Amino acid sequence: MSAVNTAKSEMIPVNCTPVERLTTGLYVTSHPSGADIFINGKKEVNQTPAAVPVRGGEYDVVLRLEGYRDYAETVQLTDGHSTQLDVRLFKKASSQ
Repeated sequence: MSAVNTAKSEMIPVNCTPVERLTTGLYVTSHPSGADIFINGKKEVNQTPAAVPVRGGEYDVVLRLEGYRDYAETVQLTDGHSTQLDVRLFKKASSQ
């Protein structure tokens, strides 16, 4: 239990839960932006550009944007380091 000082010098008890500082993550940008991000087959909540908090390890990353070809890459992340993935998406060939 911790306490917080207010402007009136009162002590208000608060419960504080320690959180782990995010030092490992994948920062994904795409051109154009707005692509859906899939990590190991699971769709992430945010679209590009986005920071995805993941631990060190190997991940299959897929970006999908309507009208553009899917982008797929396997990335290796190291604990304690962030990795930037900057992707140019290419338009799908028009079918005539």
